Amino acid sequence: MAQKPLKSLSRRGRFWHKHVPQWQRSAMTQIQYCQEHDLSVAAFRWWRRRLPPDPPALEGPKP
Repeated sequence: MAQKPLKSLSRRGRFWHKHVPQWQRSAMTQIQYCQEHDLSVAAFRWWRRRLPPDPPALEGPKP
């Protein structure tokens, strides 16, 4: 399935696009994160597979 650019995501897609990176930065499992944020685990997993990945962070110059 082709990935959609972030600008073309629906309001719901943008909602989930915010949560997936927050979960990735947390030390929680998907289930723990969803319980903590009152989210459906099934919906979280569905959106996680379908959302475009975040662009990689640019690294600064190495010393």
